[in-house]
Amino acid sequence: MRFAVVLALACSLMSSPANAWWSYAKWGMTVQELEQASGGKLEACDLTCRNPINGFHPTFRIRNVSAADMKGDAFFAFDPSGRLNWTILTFDEEAAFGALERALTGVYGASVDKVRTSVKVTTWRNGDKETTIRLVDFGGKLAGTFVEYRPTPKGL
Repeated sequence: MRFAVVLALACSLMSSPANAWWSYAKWGMTVQELEQASGGKLEACDLTCRNPINGFHPTFRIRNVSAADMKGDAFFAFDPSGRLNWTILTFDEEAAFGALERALTGVYGASVDKVRTSVKVTTWRNGDKETTIRLVDFGGKLAGTFVEYRPTPKGL
C-alpha cells in the first residue's frame, strides 16, 4: 500500500531527483525501512521537532525536503507496533498554501472538502482512497502551512 505523498510528490511536487526516496515510502514501514529508503536522511526528533496538530507526535524527521519549489521538513509518526502511520510536511513560506493547493489539485484532482475560516483546510483522497491528504494553513509565515498524509479510515 503506497502512501500518497510518496508517488505524488516524487512525480510532480518534488523539485529534485535527489528526493526520489519518497517513491519507496509505504504505510506500515518500520523505522529501519524508512531510514534505508530515505538514503540515510532520516533523523530522530529532538525537542525542536514541531507538533503542528493535536495527537501528532513525530519521532523522526527529514529536513529540507522540496515540494512545489519550496523547502520544508517531513515528520513521521509510527503506531504502537512501530509502523509508519502518519506523515506531515511543514512549510513556513507565506505562499505555501496556494502553491501546494495548486500542485495537489494537479495530482489528485478536485478536493473532497474545503473549509475557509480563519484556518484554511483542503482535503483530497488518492485514487485508491488508501490515503487522505489534508492541506492546512494557519496563517502562512506567522504560523505555518502543513500537508498531512494518513491512511484513510476504513469505510470512507
